[in-house]
Amino acid sequence: MERRVFRYWWAGFISLAFGIALVFLVVWIGHFSYKEQLRIANSTFKVRILKKPTLLLNYSYLFQSSPVAHENWKDIYEFTSDPQSVNDLAALVNETTGYVRSNRVFLVTTDSGLRWKAFDLADLASIPDESSSCTWIGSVKLDVDGTGSMKLRGCIKHRPLATNNYGVAWE
Repeated sequence: MERRVFRYWWAGFISLAFGIALVFLVVWIGHFSYKEQLRIANSTFKVRILKKPTLLLNYSYLFQSSPVAHENWKDIYEFTSDPQSVNDLAALVNETTGYVRSNRVFLVTTDSGLRWKAFDLADLASIPDESSSCTWIGSVKLDVDGTGSMKLRGCIKHRPLATNNYGVAWE
């Protein structure tokens, strides 16, 4: 009998190793799931930003919106970037208007999050091709009357972009 217990010691060792590997895998996969970073709301709709790490030391950011009365989150946009603060990536301007932005794309809603209009800096003809550093959104300011400005990061010679329709179009 002693010989049999000693003979199959490796079965217990393999079971223990498998259990530890399974726990490690569950924790590791959980590390790569989205975690809510920011939630903003008014009386009609809400926006949240989810963030998860990727394998290359970047983060994936997911923007979602939902009516205030529900938790029916709809994906708006997803992008991958270096780690950054999410505090200035989304804002609600009034009861029907809000925006989210990545480094290159600006998305705005004027109907409480039902539809989102995208504006990509790559589509802007007024930025010279040789100014690749100008293709980053630095900051956005929108006022309740619909006017606003978008400063481009790294662009010394280019004036801030302007809007008079809550960012549906920029010049």
